[in-house]
Amino acid sequence: MKFGRRPVYLLSAMLTVASQIMGAYATSKSVYNGSRFLMGIAAGPFEQLPAVTVDDQFFVHHRELGLSWYLLGATTG
Repeated sequence: MKFGRRPVYLLSAMLTVASQIMGAYATSKSVYNGSRFLMGIAAGPFEQLPAVTVDDQFFVHHRELGLSWYLLGATTG
């Protein structure tokens, strides 16, 4: 809470990209499985924080509209 959500966004995004690159160039099954494990851990905050950010940007009675648009974009994008 001291630094906000931006550092968590950035670190999570960078670790997710690094694990995807590691998986793309994996030469063995263990390296590939390790990259998927790292991505599973790193992508968690990157997947969840936009929904929490939408909650912060809308009033309580308008949150369902913001979350609906976010989820529509996430599932169709």
